[in-house]
Amino acid sequence: MDSFQNKVFVSIASLLVFFAICCSTLSAAVVAVNAGGSSYTAADGTTYAADNYSSGGSTYSSANAISSTNDDMLYQSLRYGYGNDFSYNIPISNGTYDVTLKFAELYYDNVDDQVFSVSMERTEVISNLDILEHASKFEAYDVTISSVV
Repeated sequence: MDSFQNKVFVSIASLLVFFAICCSTLSAAVVAVNAGGSSYTAADGTTYAADNYSSGGSTYSSANAISSTNDDMLYQSLRYGYGNDFSYNIPISNGTYDVTLKFAELYYDNVDDQVFSVSMERTEVISNLDILEHASKFEAYDVTISSVV
């Protein structure tokens, strides 16, 4: 995977890349990054590296508890930017991957306050996402993009 970047305004809390075998069976994480935060080992044993592989953007964090997860720390920090202000360039071998983005709205209070899109390998894979349409403020919301080549 070459990179993913925001289209309007993206706040990514954590990203997790799995190798996909036959497009359905997943092995251990290939890369896991705690976007905007420090290294962390999740309840499932996945080790997330401190925020790296990024270019541009800014970080933000909150100490608020995050519902719908046992891994608050993964959702309490994020990297954000406007337009094409930031991207991630993950150094992994060519192949097919499932990518899980772990989101939580830490800043905005209302639906339509933050709507964004995500691109991977120059293809928009999430369009006009408003986290607050799917989860409450300070609630974990994960999105998995399957079979990213």
